[in-house]
Amino acid sequence: MIIYNIRILSRRAAIGLALKSPAPKIIPLSDPERLRARNYFTCRLTNDDRDEAFVAESLSQKGLQGLWFDKRNERAEVSLQNKFLPSLNFEVIHYAQELEIRYISSLDFLWSTLTLKARRELAKHRFKIWAFSKAKLPREDRMEVLVWAYHWTLKKRDFRPTFTTHSFLLEKHGKLFYYHPQKEELTKYYRIVFESLVESGEFNREPNSSLVRLTPKALATLENYEESDRRHLDNLRQQRILGQPKSCLRCLLLRRTPTPAAPARSRTGPRPAAPLRRQ
Repeated sequence: MIIYNIRILSRRAAIGLALKSPAPKIIPLSDPERLRARNYFTCRLTNDDRDEAFVAESLSQKGLQGLWFDKRNERAEVSLQNKFLPSLNFEVIHYAQELEIRYISSLDFLWSTLTLKARRELAKHRFKIWAFSKAKLPREDRMEVLVWAYHWTLKKRDFRPTFTTHSFLLEKHGKLFYYHPQKEELTKYYRIVFESLVESGEFNREPNSSLVRLTPKALATLENYEESDRRHLDNLRQQRILGQPKSCLRCLLLRRTPTPAAPARSRTGPRPAAPLRRQ
């Protein structure tokens, strides 16, 4: 019973703290200037299946008031009594400028607020952006993009999954790519690469869309590339094997070739003049 009451008190305290800065109905997700202005919270309580949710909007002495979303995503204004708080799953999302920090424990949320976790996470995030923006991102050629698309397609459960230039860049560089100075340049470059693969038949573009998917021709292209690469490696290996006897023979010839003897010093040659004696 004591633990039950502690959970009620901790969740009420966390929800009350979060509701001091409630999130607006429309939360900006892309504009950098609007992202920097974010500093608010959303508080949700869900059932175990997470197909129904209660979004808290206000706090009273007897419980919470807010919106209840059912399985069909239909909402209704309801009041939730305090005794039901421990039986629901707790979730608070802090929209801290460009970050979204999620808490699933009321005690964790309270402790993170006291220790200024959001500021620490923002400092680490911006340091990562600074370090990542200093690195030069390499460009991958058509075959490297095709290999990525092949392995990416195999990992997906869909029969013929689709992808875009955007998903390729996120897979390669993560969300920090949005802040890199080469973003526009690399995006244009890979759009050209994707168009080239569409024209050559390895990719198939969806009608009136930027979505593409792998075609059966891509497998034949990869097999031909692997075969040519294997032949190239075999040629290099044969050249090294043929080059070894030549180098060994050259070493043997150098060892057997007699070195010319140094000229003998002549004994009958003119002798050096004797030094003059002083009289």
